Amino acid sequence: MIFLFRFDIKGNGLEFILNDRIALDFTNGLNRDLKVKMQPLITNIGNLLMPFRSLSVSPTIITYELLDTKEEEVMLSKGLGIHIPLYIKNEIFRLSRQLAGILEEVMLRHSIIEAEEVIEQDAQYEEELPKNPIIHPIGMLPVISNLIIESYKGAKDNYENLIAAYDRPHVLNDEIINRVNKLYSSDKQFIPIFQNQIAIWEKDKLTYDQKKEIAKLKEVLVEWDKILKGILALNQELSKGTIDKIIAMDDFELGLKVISGEIPGSNYMNNRNFNNLTPEQINIAREIDKKFIELEQRGCDYAVIFVEMSDLMPKFKYLMDELKANDFEQLNLQLIGFYEYGKYLEWIATQIRSGEIIVPK
Repeated sequence: MIFLFRFDIKGNGLEFILNDRIALDFTNGLNRDLKVKMQPLITNIGNLLMPFRSLSVSPTIITYELLDTKEEEVMLSKGLGIHIPLYIKNEIFRLSRQLAGILEEVMLRHSIIEAEEVIEQDAQYEEELPKNPIIHPIGMLPVISNLIIESYKGAKDNYENLIAAYDRPHVLNDEIINRVNKLYSSDKQFIPIFQNQIAIWEKDKLTYDQKKEIAKLKEVLVEWDKILKGILALNQELSKGTIDKIIAMDDFELGLKVISGEIPGSNYMNNRNFNNLTPEQINIAREIDKKFIELEQRGCDYAVIFVEMSDLMPKFKYLMDELKANDFEQLNLQLIGFYEYGKYLEWIATQIRSGEIIVPK
């Protein structure tokens, strides 16, 4: 379980408490862009919680944690939830999820940089090797074996981190991309050196255990080489969508690259499986999706959203009635605003049934 953030009661206000490691990551320039995105969310969550601070039975009014199962858990002070109207509570949870998403991006950046630092230490050691490498005696097998295996494990972990960043390359910047390219390009040069050393050892009389260890190292070197090629290729792809690249584009160029799938992670937007829908149905779904996202970005509360989208409610019902379950689910999976609007209407229906919202007769 990982603690992400909480709000504590302090004096006449609230204090935002952040995970210590994440807070430390904000002290460098790499996360300046995420800090800017985070500030208005912290302010809005605090403003929503302020009227209920006096009702909290504990100093901590809300806590957000990431469970070991990768699920997220948000907890209000015991008993506080019954005092907060459901629409405000839903808004607090929605903003908290957005804030948690930003903090997870910080953690992802940290894991990539942390792995790079380990590799950089190995690279500094390797750069000290002479241009004509020394031929080591078989007694150095344990040392070189450990170096190869640990370097392979580090590269494998970082490859998985980069894969995790594929759908959101904007969490990376050009500095990270350049460091990854430099470090792993350097590593790749040492694959043939290690292979040559092993080939020389194989000409000697070896014990059974030495033969077994060398056979394992040969397999690891092949896999390590594949991983390094994968890292460099993926890194090149990710470089097209870093935050620096996106900031440098105007809106037209950015839109064009997203639509064409040129920015990594955006291809899914181009490959939507809407074959069973008519052009009219697709346009309706996109209209709902776009409108809901626009209202969210403007910071509109749920009452405003209800009024602003009232003309789209019959269209949403039309899609519910006309589409098969699989086709409707496909829209939910690929149009986040469309999905959120559907969940919002479910909440409205629940409120009406419970009597929280009174519908005039």
